[in-house]
Amino acid sequence: MPKNVWRTRIAAFAMLVAAVTGSAIAAPAAFASTTIAPTPGIAQSPDGVFGSNNIGGGWRMYNNGSVYSPDGTTRLTLLRGLLEVWVDGNHEWTASQSAGGDYVDFQHDGNLVVYQNNGHAVWASNTSGWCGPDGCHLAIENGGNVAVEDDVDYWNYWETNTDR
Repeated sequence: MPKNVWRTRIAAFAMLVAAVTGSAIAAPAAFASTTIAPTPGIAQSPDGVFGSNNIGGGWRMYNNGSVYSPDGTTRLTLLRGLLEVWVDGNHEWTASQSAGGDYVDFQHDGNLVVYQNNGHAVWASNTSGWCGPDGCHLAIENGGNVAVEDDVDYWNYWETNTDR
């Protein structure tokens, strides 16, 4: 059976387990990244904004910060505590958070999580553990989508579905 079929089935099973157990966020604060510096290999522009579509685990962005796609058309931002995607200056997506957050982490385990300063997670992509031995990255794509992707075949474990 093709690799993507198995991944789809596993993802569906994980969502079913989360729904049955009532576990909406599978990222305890103990797994939160403590890395504050930008991921090596991502160029930082003079205004402090990054341009990359390949952000590795350990990346953190604080409230009112943004990260852009390489061509600058797609922006992932934690604006006033809400994780949002903007494409060509238009609001396209907001995370369904339980409360406002103070920072967002893309953790080494592949989970994208919005945290409050007390370490309480208020939203997560629920992709922890999906990276496996291949690894994964957070992609801010020129086409408008934001995704957690496999490093080898670029299959999306999670995405905002905000493609143009």
